Parts: sequence; structure tokens; C-alpha cells
Amino acid sequence: MDQSSFASVVGRQLREARQRHGRTRKQVAAELSGRISLRSLESYEVGQRPVDLLKFVQICQVVQADPTQVLGRAIEELGVPEPSSILVDLRDVARDDAADLTPLRRWASVTASAQPYGSPVIWRFTPSAIAAMAQLCGMPPVRLRDRLRRFETRLVINGENS
Repeated sequence: MDQSSFASVVGRQLREARQRHGRTRKQVAAELSGRISLRSLESYEVGQRPVDLLKFVQICQVVQADPTQVLGRAIEELGVPEPSSILVDLRDVARDDAADLTPLRRWASVTASAQPYGSPVIWRFTPSAIAAMAQLCGMPPVRLRDRLRRFETRLVINGENS
């Protein structure tokens, strides 16, 4: 992946987000009130120039798109491998009492209860699973990922970590 292909894919994702929101470039540039010109917005959307992070987030806000989802679609389109998963013992999650994790805790409790008593219930949370569960918990995926790290475990098979 080079900067040019990344800029092109991110630009296309921004354009698609804007179009889904039913906005023209001119409307978006006007709402950004001088922070981003119409010409700059066009150059980002067609991939002529890479958009910097602050402007990327500002454009996403105007078109009411989640920046993490827009960027996630671009990364997926580019074929960038997902970061490593997080291994979590669901019994630890089920015992947690944080109110904002209630949907996750309920799911973990039901899933863990289907396993033999006392055995660890290790679940692999992929980035897409974290995104889905974060939506249920009403928080950004990055925040849930950080919260899940408290429950992270290493799976040991025959004395070796995996």
C-alpha cells in the first residue's frame, strides 16, 4: 500500500459517505465554513491529495458518518490485515460490574453458562466483533477494545502461549 492508493481509497470512502448523507461537495464545504475549501474537498475525494486526520474527522462530522467506520471500510478495501484479536475469558467479563458493559456482560454470562462449571471460556474478539459489541454497549470500538484488554488472557496449549 502506498500513499497514493491510500489517499484514493480514503477519498472514495469520504465521497460515498457524503453521498449517502445526500450532500453535495458545495454544501459540505459551505458547512465547514472556510476550514476546507471546495477545491480541497474535491482533491481529497478523488484521491489527488491525502486528507489530514483533523480534516478527515471534520468532513465525517458534517456528513454524519462515524470516522472509525469510514476509515475501517477504506482499510478493508485496501486489504490491510486486521490487527490481532483479543482473547478474553468470558467468565471474567460476566463477573464485571461496570454499568456501561451490561450488554456485553449479559451475553458473556449466557455464553459462559453453557460451558462446564469452572472451565475457562476463552473467546476471541476480532476487530469486527468488537465493533458490533461496542455498538450494543453504546461506545466507540476503541473504548471497548481498551476495556476488553482488562480481561485479556493468554491461551496456553501444551505449555506454550498461543
